Amino acid sequence: MKRLVKSYGVLLVILALSAITAQAASVTIAAGAPGGAAQVVLKSSGSEAVSALSCTIGYDPAIGAAPSVVIGPAAKAADKKIMAVKSGKGVTGFSIVGMNNTRIGDGVVATIEFPNGDSGVKLISVQGSTPDGKAVTLTK
Repeated sequence: MKRLVKSYGVLLVILALSAITAQAASVTIAAGAPGGAAQVVLKSSGSEAVSALSCTIGYDPAIGAAPSVVIGPAAKAADKKIMAVKSGKGVTGFSIVGMNNTRIGDGVVATIEFPNGDSGVKLISVQGSTPDGKAVTLTK
């Protein structure tokens, strides 16, 4: 009987871990050509929908002016907007949200335009939420 209980316990842990893993999605930065824009790309890899996300990017502060962030086609199709763009020296943060709980599909959610090129842009952090407001695991 103890062996049966242990077996069920192990099975439950495995099922719980696989459910957590299945909810992940990834966000990456795809750098453009020198002097061009970089793109923020969302790629779902699980069953959990992403309806909002927040990113912080870093870049070489020697480029001067902070980049501008423009909504991408995947976020636009879900009727989302770029909100809360905050820039500091070498860092810019922004959120992609909407007055809806529509899932954002895979693809480019934002384009980051640098006045003098992409200059080593990198993704520092990313957070996301589901249509019902739960945190969703996003990897970078």
